[in-house]
Amino acid sequence: RAVGGSGALTEAMIARLQRDGAELTLGDAVTSLVRRSHGWTTRTASGREIDSRIVVAGCHIVTTLDLLEAGGHDSAQIARWRSTIRVGPGIGTAVRLATDALPMYPSADRIEDGTHGLALLVRDRSQLRLAHGHALAGDLPPTPAVLGMSFSALDPTIAPPGQHQISLWSQWHPHTLADGRQWRSNVPGERSLAEFEADRIVAELDRYAPGFAASVLDRFVQSPPDIERELGLIGGNIMHLDMSLDQMMMWRPHPQLAGHRVPGADRLYLTGASTHPGGGVTAASGRSAARIAIADARAARRRTFFGRKRE
Repeated sequence: RAVGGSGALTEAMIARLQRDGAELTLGDAVTSLVRRSHGWTTRTASGREIDSRIVVAGCHIVTTLDLLEAGGHDSAQIARWRSTIRVGPGIGTAVRLATDALPMYPSADRIEDGTHGLALLVRDRSQLRLAHGHALAGDLPPTPAVLGMSFSALDPTIAPPGQHQISLWSQWHPHTLADGRQWRSNVPGERSLAEFEADRIVAELDRYAPGFAASVLDRFVQSPPDIERELGLIGGNIMHLDMSLDQMMMWRPHPQLAGHRVPGADRLYLTGASTHPGGGVTAASGRSAARIAIADARAARRRTFFGRKRE
């Protein structure tokens, strides 16, 4: 049973889950996780209470800790975990584009060389360091460090005939600006900071693929607060947590929370970008959590069987 917000499940994934007997519930946020003798009771915003033997949480680890605290888990322990988990700036602003052409990079020998992968559009490492340092200080990057992805070059069916879908991510943008500026203006007719930054991001791609800006038909801009509000990604960090060495591998998201488990919360499993190996479309964390949950269930059945046999 899957319960959560709007989600990004594809039709193929939904069809597979339904074939396997799963029930999907969208738009009904989980409000607490309560430990029971039989397993867990998941409470939702609509007032539902769903009993299950196990829970696999793929949301942000801080969100999972909030749900546990709301369900009566040790508040002092949760506070200690929260105090040492660092969210970080992550990848800041997303610009989703509808275009009538793919970007043409003069440095690429073929169109595919520039559009069949992820393009990191930076001059050198100093540009990355400056962008990251400014984000940590609550400021905008001097020059956006742009990641360009041309998904329709690989799968033309995701865009109308003759058009393309281009996604641009800019590293790094802070969720909260130190000077008090807001990403979205409350003044009618006033242009927002999010739109201004989107202009800079598109212009940066245009520097590497001259003429690209003229191909843009429409766009959808997501600032860090937009990403947080729309997708539940705290701080607007799509990686959930800072992808630094002290929060990777056996330390992700925290040494006591590694291994896809929460101490004292039996049969609650963690997955998603908050866990090893971090963010990215690999499904590795989900596979690991599933294998651990299955192994635990088999071990529990063996203990039950042999316990009864001795009786």
